[in-house]
Amino acid sequence: MLESEKLELKREYTEDIKKEIVAFANTQGGELFIGIDDQGQVIGVDKPDLVSAQVTNMIRDAISPDISLCTRVEVRQMDSKPIVHIQVNRGHKRPYYITKKGMTSSGVYIRHGSSSAPASADAIREMIRETDGYSYESNLSFEQKLSFDYCRKIFEQNGIRFGKTQMQTMNMLTADALYTNLAMLLSDQCFHSIQLACFQGTEVGVFTDRQRFSGSILKQLDEAYAVMNRYNRVRSEIHGLYRVDTRDYPEAVLREALVNAVVHRDYDRDVSTNIRIFDNRIEIASYGGLPPNTTIDT
Repeated sequence: MLESEKLELKREYTEDIKKEIVAFANTQGGELFIGIDDQGQVIGVDKPDLVSAQVTNMIRDAISPDISLCTRVEVRQMDSKPIVHIQVNRGHKRPYYITKKGMTSSGVYIRHGSSSAPASADAIREMIRETDGYSYESNLSFEQKLSFDYCRKIFEQNGIRFGKTQMQTMNMLTADALYTNLAMLLSDQCFHSIQLACFQGTEVGVFTDRQRFSGSILKQLDEAYAVMNRYNRVRSEIHGLYRVDTRDYPEAVLREALVNAVVHRDYDRDVSTNIRIFDNRIEIASYGGLPPNTTIDT
């Protein structure tokens, strides 16, 4: 019996055992044996019933959220010696954390091979997403001093009213009149950006143009598309008596690619959407990935 991603051995009970339990619940579950050393030798436990009670109380009092339904603690006999066995299933309310430490890297643990390690901030956010269907856009914006001049102009140009009622309907404004991150993205104060670089030739090297678009994401879309379209060259061919103009890229394709990059970007990270224009191609990259439990084949 050797330690693994799903097996932890402890010679005796210590308070640090809660780190292992948290890590198992946050990862793929596992088993913890008290009374067996790291080499797999059964040592046994003095007063196993007391140790079992200590573990049960620790699980109840020192770990959040309630993890009791995901754990089972029992006294067993192994090599004619009493040991305490703790079964931990993967939890449904992740991330679990040590209550005194809070939902931080010092309180949230995950399994890495045969050891438990603090979870990174990104890993904690990912667990929140998987558990609660986390939505960045619906969370409250840290910045509450927002204006919507550009957004209002676009709405009015399309004959759509833009007021408090409409903002609440679109989940830009909460019932308590607080702005969400969606409102921040549409506001003039949006701190995310699109960066565009135009290169000479077909490789990254000599810049011929560099621009950064900021403000409302609606404004960023308009300005970035205008520049992309400017570099979308027109080629003319003569067919009989007529001249036929064609562009390097269909305008609808450019527009859809840009909109998709902005709409499907992961705004939980402060990383710009990047556009790179070469003589033979246009590359658009936005930060993010597939939703949890989704694969390319799904």
